[in-house]
Amino acid sequence: ISNWCSTADCDNNWTKRKKLVIANSGVSRTDYQVELTIPYVSEMQADFKDLRFVNQAGDTQYPFVYKHVNDSTSTVMLVKLPTLASGPNTLYMYYGNASAPQRQDYDGTFDWWDSFSGAAGDLNPAKWDTTGQTGIGIDGNDNMVLDGTNAGGMNIFPANGGIDRNDPAVYQ
Repeated sequence: ISNWCSTADCDNNWTKRKKLVIANSGVSRTDYQVELTIPYVSEMQADFKDLRFVNQAGDTQYPFVYKHVNDSTSTVMLVKLPTLASGPNTLYMYYGNASAPQRQDYDGTFDWWDSFSGAAGDLNPAKWDTTGQTGIGIDGNDNMVLDGTNAGGMNIFPANGGIDRNDPAVYQ
């Protein structure tokens, strides 16, 4: 096959591919995450770590994250497409590589994210505007803290400004 996956992280070590067609009855979108539910087939790794998504030409890999994994049954993933045209959109899913490592890409899939892993001081300070604060982290009760004090009522926003600072939404 002339257009087999040929990206840095997907090559002829992947033995299977499946054509996926995403129907968009709405308007065209740019940099859009689509949710895909992928049923398990026996050639896949049981934990779905070998899944890769590419364009029709096989030369551009799309970033993705796992939303939910049910080993050997199914996975729900978010795949970011550079363009989601109105109408049918074709991409290819590659699998069948028993030695492939997991390749989630949060930074490539989302405009903004932080892992919130829970370890004190483990927030990414490059992603947060903590004006006037010298330290940011998570305390033992999973509360955000600034300078060792609970951040309740403080103005803490993503540093990239990509989220409306007047929106009182809770970010996850």
